[in-house]
Amino acid sequence: MCNVFVTYKNNNMKTLILKTKLMLVALTVAFTIGNANVQTFVFTSAVGNNGRTAISIPEITQSVVTNDVVLGFIQANETGIVGLPYRNGTNTIIDGWYLVEEYSFQTYNENNAQIGFAADNLLNSFYAYRVIIIEASNVVVRPGNGAGKNQSFVKNGRKTVLEELSKAVNITDYCAVMNYYNLPCNE
Repeated sequence: MCNVFVTYKNNNMKTLILKTKLMLVALTVAFTIGNANVQTFVFTSAVGNNGRTAISIPEITQSVVTNDVVLGFIQANETGIVGLPYRNGTNTIIDGWYLVEEYSFQTYNENNAQIGFAADNLLNSFYAYRVIIIEASNVVVRPGNGAGKNQSFVKNGRKTVLEELSKAVNITDYCAVMNYYNLPCNE
């Protein structure tokens, strides 16, 4: 900690220092809103092909595939965002999966068989597709006060994030997930 001693020569200097402190506090608050560990993507003109919409997301690296949490959502219209798996009221189910640099929305029937071109009209009717990447890190857990270092274990970061998030909110609710991380929902 650093102690600073200031001698005021007049009230104008005192006012200037007070305004500077308030401005620094405001800047600190402005840059800490949201969460640096969460990335969101919105695609408004994605096209389905043979029952699948594949979206290029270079931010999905091998490290993300291996370690982080990736969630997909469908925005059926300007205000309704739903999580996956999505059921459209018939026997069509849309679910998501991802690999390096790509997130795919795939259509299935209730028997888990992929639906081909017949589902493209449904896929192309959506207002937007949304993807959230939540960076996870491994957590070292030590019982008690931490003195027993030999008893510590590493808890998987992806699993930890999903457990904590699932306890706090419904992870298929886009706005609830965004609000959990102090990010705007922007339906």
